[in-house]
Amino acid sequence: MIPHLLIENARDLNTPYVMPQMCKDNIPLDWADLELIVNLTPFVNTDRFNIVNRTEPLHWQHTAWTTDNQAVPPTTIRKILKDKTVFIKDCSRLSKAINECIKDIEDIWKAPADAHVFFNTHKSDGSFGVHFDNNHNFIIQCEGESVIKVWNTELNNDDFKYRDVDCVEGKKRLREIEESKPAIDHIMKPGDLVYIPKHHYHQYIANQKRLSLSIPVADYEDYNIRQDRDWISF
Repeated sequence: MIPHLLIENARDLNTPYVMPQMCKDNIPLDWADLELIVNLTPFVNTDRFNIVNRTEPLHWQHTAWTTDNQAVPPTTIRKILKDKTVFIKDCSRLSKAINECIKDIEDIWKAPADAHVFFNTHKSDGSFGVHFDNNHNFIIQCEGESVIKVWNTELNNDDFKYRDVDCVEGKKRLREIEESKPAIDHIMKPGDLVYIPKHHYHQYIANQKRLSLSIPVADYEDYNIRQDRDWISF
């Protein structure tokens, strides 16, 4: 899915890059796949099913035969998808192809990785806004189009101090980043791949229905705590 050379270069160079149509012949997910995922109870457990910028608590009634009362009911999911962006964690074993891709990254980086499924079905953007992560990320656009912006801004102590803190200083810093010229400003189309090293400010803007696969990679080497990548076939 992602060539070994690109995985090695990402590890060694620590530089953001975009590879248009790199995965066009091996797009890992489509809307039919997502339909199956969101209708399977284990994938919508609240430990995995995350709503971006959620401000209100979720409530629902427990039902008969359900073994997982933390699974979000489909009627509630339908309401969420009217105006929210969602991502589902712990998806590295969704398919044999995704599992093998994650295994390739883990074998080369000697670090644990995962797969997160991001999607929205509305036209207004509901993403995280400008931010940086403490892990590295490969992102594959699967359906729809989105804009990816990545900045090469060198971080200072205040960037870490105000990260995820709702304050005047933090908002001012984010405005400074957003108003500066990004190193990458690209319209992601199905099959496009972008790599974002840790501690790089970035923003993923989805102004239409979209589906993407994000592969976060830990910034430390600990090959022993990766998931079991054995694949069972019949």
